Amino acid sequence: MNSIKLGLAGWGFREMTIREYFDTASRLGISCVELNCRPDVPNHAWVDFDKQDIAEVQDCAADEGLQIVALSANNNFTQSDPGLLTSQVAQLRRTIELAAELGAPYVRTIISPDSKPAPPILEISLRKLQEAARFADSLDIRLAVENGQGPLSSPQQCLEIMTQLAADPIG
Repeated sequence: MNSIKLGLAGWGFREMTIREYFDTASRLGISCVELNCRPDVPNHAWVDFDKQDIAEVQDCAADEGLQIVALSANNNFTQSDPGLLTSQVAQLRRTIELAAELGAPYVRTIISPDSKPAPPILEISLRKLQEAARFADSLDIRLAVENGQGPLSSPQQCLEIMTQLAADPIG
């Protein structure tokens, strides 16, 4: 019989340092954690982490007997400015690379905080997300697109967008 593993989503622990977060997870008997990888959560991980930072996070997780199962990204693919959109894509790609380096099989992201982006912008957004998913797949990482906000705020929106993305390694 397979056992169910419980994990902690990083957002609820965003004000803690990684060490405090991991210690809390361990004390709760939780074995899997998600790390925030976003600029508004400086206590966790960020795309400028180098090999030493990665090793410290891995050592901290090992010390507490934890598995890092996901990184949480915060993206906005509905940027109309091409430079800002390019920056968002680069940020997600680096988060995907960081997940691979940390041994986390998933990256959770959003499409946009904007619940009703204009159709041409949404089309570009989905194309960029598909490109990121193919890159993630090349590193054996899966993208998990968070629903409940932005263009995935309603069941109908989720169904429409996920149907468009169904051929890609996105869930």
